[in-house]
Amino acid sequence: MLRQPEQRVISQYNHYGGIPLFVNNMQTREWPYRSPHPTLEEYAFLNGGCTVRQLTREALVPCDTFPLPTSEDVSLATTVLREGFAFVGITEQWALSVCMFRVMFGGQCLKSDFVDTRPGEAYNGSDDGYDTSELKGWVDPWDGPLYAEALSMFESTRKVYGVDTSSCTALCGTP
Repeated sequence: MLRQPEQRVISQYNHYGGIPLFVNNMQTREWPYRSPHPTLEEYAFLNGGCTVRQLTREALVPCDTFPLPTSEDVSLATTVLREGFAFVGITEQWALSVCMFRVMFGGQCLKSDFVDTRPGEAYNGSDDGYDTSELKGWVDPWDGPLYAEALSMFESTRKVYGVDTSSCTALCGTP
């Protein structure tokens, strides 16, 4: 399951706040920010590329490691996503993702599949997500292209398996 990168970084910031990052092969944590309480924009820049890091680094907590990803890392992560996963879901399309997983691999839909176990307060009940204007124009240069590939794979797979809102309602009883 991949999440829209700017939504992910805002959620991570709201949940953890500024956190020290690992350097030197996970031996040392350093405080990379200019102040004791980093702004969201500063935090976003140093914590972008989390999904790329997860797919390309062998570390206990890859999102908390330096250096920042490179364009080669983005290419490798895209290849890993394309060739290494039988299923790619999209967090913002949770119900369709769960339904597609069931269509592809079998099993019955469970009510618990559709429960939001970590509702965020910052959404204020909106399905639109966090207000990304707080990032002052910053977009994740590493996870953005990877997420675009994930969306393309998701849509292609939906078409191949005939998964849409109607078929999901019939299969799982959800929209």
